[in-house]
Amino acid sequence: MRMRKQNLPAVLLVLTLAVGFSACDGGIQVTGRVYYLPDSKGYSQVLCDTPTPPVQTNFIPASGVKIKLFHAGDYTPEDAVRGNLWVTSTTSGTTGEFRLFTTTSPTPFNAAISVSQKGYKPVTRIFRHDRISHDIVVFLVPEKTEGSNN
Repeated sequence: MRMRKQNLPAVLLVLTLAVGFSACDGGIQVTGRVYYLPDSKGYSQVLCDTPTPPVQTNFIPASGVKIKLFHAGDYTPEDAVRGNLWVTSTTSGTTGEFRLFTTTSPTPFNAAISVSQKGYKPVTRIFRHDRISHDIVVFLVPEKTEGSNN
């Protein structure tokens, strides 16, 4: 099958647009683990893109924890409530592991990860998304209970 010469510019235009538009998206990947710290007081914490501390005996892998990633624009609590940001979510696996990967804005922005589990203090951490992959470690601390001082 031979292509007519008059169709060649149209085909080239379509191919150029297809390649150009496919390069307009960025990506974000967040992988990590969630641990319960049942005897701890204070606040739950998220470590982002820092060296992972050695696993201690009091780190209990947390399965079934809800994890939300807010992306595609600078995170503010107001924008999250209004639905102005993209949200990707998952739950942690049996060893506390999780992975989120999705298409997002190609330019750097302040993303946020929000982690919650019934009986534990929720935590949200804002971090700079300026590369594809981020490593996260989450430590969940119990909510205040009757007779405790936290």
